[in-house]
Amino acid sequence: MVVAKKEFQVYDLEEKKLQKPKRNKKPKKNNTKIKLKLFLYATVILTISILVLLRFAHISKLQYDLSSTESEVETLIKEKQNISIELGKVKDSRWIEIVALNSLGMSYPKESQKVYVDLSKKN
Repeated sequence: MVVAKKEFQVYDLEEKKLQKPKRNKKPKKNNTKIKLKLFLYATVILTISILVLLRFAHISKLQYDLSSTESEVETLIKEKQNISIELGKVKDSRWIEIVALNSLGMSYPKESQKVYVDLSKKN
């Protein structure tokens, strides 16, 4: 009996060695739903980010256009002021006289160059 016991023990050890140790297998979860949710969240975040960047780009373009228009308006206002100053000069009879005498070489007419017209007679 003792011999049989030893053989039984040896046999039992060999059988344990031959069998692979059993792992506690957890049931596989369906990760596709989780992956789909993560993909949708990432897509939504990416879409929102792109929309925010596009909006920021549009706002920046509008701000650039506004500043260039404002600088153009300032330039036109200065030009208008310069033109109104020149117009005031041209309306002044003394300035016209100085330009005529100096620049154009004109002079006052002599008595022999004057012609008088009588407008009292009706034809």
